[in-house]
Amino acid sequence: MSERSLAPPNIELEESYRIGREGVETVGLRLVVDNDKVGEMVVKMRADKATLFIDEIQIEKKYRRKGFGTQLLRHAEDIAKGCRLTRIELRPFTTDESSMSTPLLRQWYSKIGYSGTRNSMYKAC
Repeated sequence: MSERSLAPPNIELEESYRIGREGVETVGLRLVVDNDKVGEMVVKMRADKATLFIDEIQIEKKYRRKGFGTQLLRHAEDIAKGCRLTRIELRPFTTDESSMSTPLLRQWYSKIGYSGTRNSMYKAC
């Protein structure tokens, strides 16, 4: 067994961009493990609502089903709590049916505490 496999991975979450326009702040975040991009998440916050909207979560194929999507969701929850927001909302769909179908994706969100309809899911903070 190599020394590399014994060391914990170096995990970083980087802000890749932040745009504020017309009362909506959009933040792009990049998840990096050992200097390799694992995934990205885009969240939006509106000044007039107490909701963090997850616009997109994307995990690179070779890193899927390893807990990185859950890490990004937990980080979104931390952002919402830090901003004193009361709800997180998302639209559960996939653009890559080869990895996970949209119904399975909705099932995954439900498993980690999100509820709602076929087109919109949410979680209280």
